[in-house]
Amino acid sequence: MKTKIFIYILLLATLLGFGADCVFAQVPATSMQGNERAPEPVWARHFGGDEDDGAYAVLALEDGYAIAGDCITETGDRQMCLMKLGRHGDLIFQTRYPGAGVSAARAIRTTNDGGFVLAGSTRGPGGNGTDLYVVKVDNDGDVEWSRISQDRGGDFSEDILHARGGGFVSAGRNALDLKGGYNLVKMNKPGTVVWTRNFPGEQANAIIEIESGRIAAIGVTQDIPESARPIRPEENPKFPWVEAKKLETRACKEEGGFLFTVVDWKGAVVNERVYWNSGYDVGNAIASTSDNGFVMVGSAGGCTANPGGYDVWVVRTDSTGDTLWTKSFGGVLEDQAYSILAEDDGGFVIAGSTRSWGQGESDALLLKIDGRGSVLWSTAVGGPGNDICYEVQQADGGYILSGTTTSYGEGDTDMYLVKVESMAKR
Repeated sequence: MKTKIFIYILLLATLLGFGADCVFAQVPATSMQGNERAPEPVWARHFGGDEDDGAYAVLALEDGYAIAGDCITETGDRQMCLMKLGRHGDLIFQTRYPGAGVSAARAIRTTNDGGFVLAGSTRGPGGNGTDLYVVKVDNDGDVEWSRISQDRGGDFSEDILHARGGGFVSAGRNALDLKGGYNLVKMNKPGTVVWTRNFPGEQANAIIEIESGRIAAIGVTQDIPESARPIRPEENPKFPWVEAKKLETRACKEEGGFLFTVVDWKGAVVNERVYWNSGYDVGNAIASTSDNGFVMVGSAGGCTANPGGYDVWVVRTDSTGDTLWTKSFGGVLEDQAYSILAEDDGGFVIAGSTRSWGQGESDALLLKIDGRGSVLWSTAVGGPGNDICYEVQQADGGYILSGTTTSYGEGDTDMYLVKVESMAKR
């Protein structure tokens, strides 16, 4: 009898949102909207040692995949690393780039000569902050050139692109300017800085190239104008079992909003907008639309003190940045978006993490919306631990996801790569 009462109390606490760190805190993925239409994983791979390793970016190649992140060496040092994998996730090679000593990659992109450019951060022994770290390598992972910013404070890159007109543009943070750390840097070969632009924000998280060589970026700012405050998301229909967010809520001491910027090829500001829902909102990814507008995704409604309040937030705008619609998606616990992928049918695939559904403490979140923001399908992928997707790319008609896992492997955190089936098979 006592056992039955304990189980009942545990289940009740779970439904009310308590015990978010417990593996029983999630609702099965089958209850997610459109889950019966969602593509399924074909295979998954994990890579890593005894400590933390993470895959924060992925590229789908003709003959396999390239993933970038950070790996722990045999001596316990964290280093930026590139891994080349075959079509079924078999390891072809792994290369590490130590930088000043401790380093990490947060982005990887192909270059027009068949190689790759990686961007992230590095820190020397005893250093008080990080430096922007960019490495250009050939197809075999051999270094052609690298750049370390060597500025004061904490500098890093969250994303990078190889501009059509030549050179590279990094999006991240620069702590030199006390007015803000949201930072864009244009570089030529071999990493020579052409221009750098700081905005009154915390950091830039994603960057894309649009028409006429212009650059659009998304990130987060605490400088929220009054004109941004009326925006409210249009909720998708709640699932029957969802009544509200966790009962245990704590007010956010800080507010943040999506900061969207556009600069021309010389770095001059063309447009700047802020989008705010509630709490500390963070813009993590951006994609352009067929009508020259934008779709931005991230997390809204929570804060660092209360991450359980976060929902996925999507903002669609026209070409000038004026809001067309906003949508939020989430359950009773924490749900966040880190990547977005535009598809040929006018829809968008969004990836991130969910604590509201799945098998473990958190699962990789994958969902698709149409051009109006309605959910077409959604699913959660992972095991009994914490599993997060940081980037999704198209691959063989399906998708490839990269991130981190504590569900599999022997380390604290391992690199996690998941291939999701072709939609033609559904």
